[in-house]
Amino acid sequence: MFWPGALSPYQGIRPLLANHALRWTSGESPRHERFYPWMDLPQMTPAESREKFTQLFRDHVRLLMASQPVVAVSLTGGDDSQATLAAALEYWRPGDITWTYYDFRNPTALGQKDLLRANGLAVRLGLVHKVVPLAAPSSNDFQRSYDRSFTSTRQNPVLAHAVHEHLSSNILELHSLVAEVGTGFYSNNTGAQLSPEGLRDLFQGANDFTGVPGLRQVMEDFIDYSNFSEESLRDRDFKDMFYWEGRLGTWGSLRVQELTMSHDVALPFNQRDIIEALQTSPQEERDARSPLRALAADRLS
Repeated sequence: MFWPGALSPYQGIRPLLANHALRWTSGESPRHERFYPWMDLPQMTPAESREKFTQLFRDHVRLLMASQPVVAVSLTGGDDSQATLAAALEYWRPGDITWTYYDFRNPTALGQKDLLRANGLAVRLGLVHKVVPLAAPSSNDFQRSYDRSFTSTRQNPVLAHAVHEHLSSNILELHSLVAEVGTGFYSNNTGAQLSPEGLRDLFQGANDFTGVPGLRQVMEDFIDYSNFSEESLRDRDFKDMFYWEGRLGTWGSLRVQELTMSHDVALPFNQRDIIEALQTSPQEERDARSPLRALAADRLS
């Protein structure tokens, strides 16, 4: 669960959205102002954008791994985490691990497929793969700390507790959120329009909010609050920017905050040059996640 648009769980308080700054001058009211994007995307061929993404992403992963003695790559069967592992593999050290969480109490076909693909890949590469089982929190101290920290913004307390119990506190987790901003999370919605109705439909299509009254007004307010227009977004796909600012900056950031109750978390895709390199690819390349798959195929095959 997360709050859509410019809503927050607190009356009279609005969020500071991604790509915006809170500006304040003494004697004046604070202003919520967009500062990004500030330039058009460069014109690049698919090969050029793929090469730029690969180089930037490898460099970012290298710098992140150098900041901590032990890294744990959050691994699934998906392209995002496999690209992260591919970039990390050339800097791998003894003690680094991969890990996947799994709910043995409520197994699903999709979860099982994810777990087995991640485990099979790690075994084939000779890497340690740790399976973190989800279970109801058994520590009253942890539960009290969680409840104090996330009174109104609960995401996944079971996962937060599981990683607290099963992962070391001295690791740096490489978590593959943010890649969707460059690979078209809403790309199937080809007929979507930048309008309150269009954003409402995007939001409802990815969440269980169908028919919630007032959601159109929420999106109209979001457009005004975030200066969300074709002109201000320049040549960016508004669906990508809506995912970034209207979903990832709320749901995604809360998920990361919960994990940091256990250990440090870094997001290798969370760098504007990396996102832009992905966004310069043609739509069909982005829909197929070709840059991510090429990186994985080159280093994990």
